[in-house]
Amino acid sequence: MTKLFSLFVLLFVKKSDADTQQAINELESYSDRELAELGISRIGIRDAVQFGRQSAA
Repeated sequence: MTKLFSLFVLLFVKKSDADTQQAINELESYSDRELAELGISRIGIRDAVQFGRQSAA
């Protein structure tokens, strides 16, 4: 769980390019099911890391 919490911190705080790439690499290692549970599609990983994920409206 700590690893997941660290990833969320990376997603929501100002980050360096290295931090951004680390978060992208981490999310790319997740299965499609795990990404869906987080509300992120595989194609939207980069946008989710850079801009946050879209809220369900």
